Amino acid sequence: MRRPFLITSLLMLGICNPLAVPTANAQAARDAQSPGRTLTRSVVEGPSTGGQMTVLSEVVDETVRRDANTSQRTRSEFVADAQGRQRLASVMEEQRVAQPDGGHQITREFKDLEFDGRSRTTRREREQRTARGNGLFVTDIEVTQSSINGGGFVPTERVQQQERRVGDQVVEREATTSVDPTGRGTWNVVEQRTLTRSVANGSAEAIELIDRPDTSGNLVRSERIVSREWAAGGQTFRTDEIYRQDINNAGSLAGQPVRQVETVRTTLSDGSSETTRTVSERLGGDRLQITERAVERSRPDGPGGRVIEQEVQRSIVYGRLETVATGTIRESQP
Repeated sequence: MRRPFLITSLLMLGICNPLAVPTANAQAARDAQSPGRTLTRSVVEGPSTGGQMTVLSEVVDETVRRDANTSQRTRSEFVADAQGRQRLASVMEEQRVAQPDGGHQITREFKDLEFDGRSRTTRREREQRTARGNGLFVTDIEVTQSSINGGGFVPTERVQQQERRVGDQVVEREATTSVDPTGRGTWNVVEQRTLTRSVANGSAEAIELIDRPDTSGNLVRSERIVSREWAAGGQTFRTDEIYRQDINNAGSLAGQPVRQVETVRTTLSDGSSETTRTVSERLGGDRLQITERAVERSRPDGPGGRVIEQEVQRSIVYGRLETVATGTIRESQP
């Protein structure tokens, strides 16, 4: 299993939300590099079956800037085999061409490596972002995958997005995702997202509406996410309230959030930080109960490097939180 710690902690904890703020931990290491080339090595450590700390996976991420507008990125992932030796498991290659008006064109190719060393391209992505003026950007993303009939690559997923920005802040976004799993030209909309966001005095509020097909194939309102962001006393705060369909209310959205995610990030003057994400859910009652908490502690480690320690706790019995995963990520400049 690839990167087992990250899968059980960060992905399970987070919610799919375009407002999510990317972690600055990896960025700190990259920014310290030379202008033309950045290289970051991230090592994920965790307990082995014998209880000893061991390397679970390693990711080497290299970006080379060809000119003022063009950069190439290679991300290589190594995982431990049955004998504990690291082997190359996957490679992602990306080329990005930036436009002066803020648009860009990105192509990505994903490869998996078999145990015998042979590589197999599994996925390709093409992203075109075009500026239309007055802060409006239109983005088209197309994913192609190998045909089930072995006839080359065929489109299987498309995302069409429009967003409006004021300065560097997104204030509106509409995105439609369509899929054609078999690649036979039969496209179905699987999700539509509409985001509105307001920013004032260092804080932000957003509402995202999500529509998905019902059993008849008609798009219906299935989720609403209300997000708030603010800063105070050297800390940044974010809350996400998730409202979903209520089977007891004719399928309409519930009047109260069924899930809440609270994120608190504290940054110290020495460059270290601590981020706590707490997930609460409404489990058959009127009160939200904490079901998961993840803590990430990050500190500088040598020139451009960082050590990130993570712990995930979940409610197992009678609401008591117990540690279910721990791990350490070490980022360095080779």
